[in-house]
Amino acid sequence: MRDYRRKKFARVSVLLGVMLVAIVSAYFIFLSTGRPPLDVSDVTGVWWAEGKDRVSSVSIRDDGTAVFDNAPPVCPPRDGEYYSGPASWDFYTVPDESPGILFRFPGMSDECRLSFSLVGQEEAFFTEDPNSIGYLRD
Repeated sequence: MRDYRRKKFARVSVLLGVMLVAIVSAYFIFLSTGRPPLDVSDVTGVWWAEGKDRVSSVSIRDDGTAVFDNAPPVCPPRDGEYYSGPASWDFYTVPDESPGILFRFPGMSDECRLSFSLVGQEEAFFTEDPNSIGYLRD
């Protein structure tokens, strides 16, 4: 009877130890990757912002396309000209920023791109925008 209790205690101890190691490992993996990955539903919709001199919006579609209206300048040098027109997007995270997406623009060089970082679920900003205005999702 005593042997049975020892074996049972040993099995339960090993099982609890394995579970603890798994939980701690998952936690450290989560910390090392930063934040959980984004889903399409996290970014799609109409995002808008009011700046000092303009109202801007970007409509992000779930098919990887977007439409800009008065967005920050897209091509270097960013000379203050706002952009309105189509774009494509992919998930992308700028180092030291929140997860987000990267916009590319048809017919423009690869330098013509904008990073859109999400802050929570309903707020975002363009990392290249010198005015650094926040966008809210409708």
